[in-house]
Amino acid sequence: MPDRSAHLLQAERNEAFLTRINTPDMPYREWVVTVWFYICVQYVDAFLTEKGHRQVVDHPDRFAKMQLHQETRSIFEDYEMLYKDSKEARYQTTQYTSADIQSIEQLYLKIRRHLRQTLGLPG
Repeated sequence: MPDRSAHLLQAERNEAFLTRINTPDMPYREWVVTVWFYICVQYVDAFLTEKGHRQVVDHPDRFAKMQLHQETRSIFEDYEMLYKDSKEARYQTTQYTSADIQSIEQLYLKIRRHLRQTLGLPG
């Protein structure tokens, strides 16, 4: 499994990609939801490597490891909801309204802010 810095670099790259696709006229909003989720995955994995978890096999394994730590337990329900939104975006061909996107974005921002704070990163 990559180390903390590799996960943070990937989160940064995903965030840079997000700035290119997250525009008001972007018709493929499901991809914005998916990128939000995978940014959070990288922050969670950066945290888990700090806690000594050498490998995360898949999403259920990540969920189990998140439950072991108060820092990630406190956002687990939000993270799981973002996971479900992303999965729906990828597999259920959901068409998101502006209100849906705003709600999901607030969820993403809450998770991101918490994880960055937990990792000792600014904002």
